[in-house]
Amino acid sequence: MTRRRAGLWLLAVALAALVLGAACLGGERGEITVGYAVETRLAEQPIVEPLEGPAEAGRELFLRLEVPELREETFVLVRGSRRLSGSFQQLFEFEQAAAPPWRVVVIPLSLSRQGEWLISVFASSRKLTDVELDVE
Repeated sequence: MTRRRAGLWLLAVALAALVLGAACLGGERGEITVGYAVETRLAEQPIVEPLEGPAEAGRELFLRLEVPELREETFVLVRGSRRLSGSFQQLFEFEQAAAPPWRVVVIPLSLSRQGEWLISVFASSRKLTDVELDVE
């Protein structure tokens, strides 16, 4: 096999592995809206006014998680990590109740420390989505 053919073969194998990995690891993704207030007139579709700019340390926030399909879990797992020395370090983890079947969950949260935060949300041991927040 020539060097060029070997390189093309290796590229094809790498591309196939990438596509297969994305298919296996891909899953239901969600979307998070962060804000200070929740409007709950419609219980199935609570509305969170989106946050403008950085969040205030110590002030209660609401994360509105919305997923594309109905879920049956009774809770979601929330993990909070803060950037320390160039990487994120997990500082907390808690469960937030959810009433199945659900597509939307509102998660109350208060971050007392300033910095760059990564909040990740999981259901059935799979990450649904995450959001980065700046807290001042």
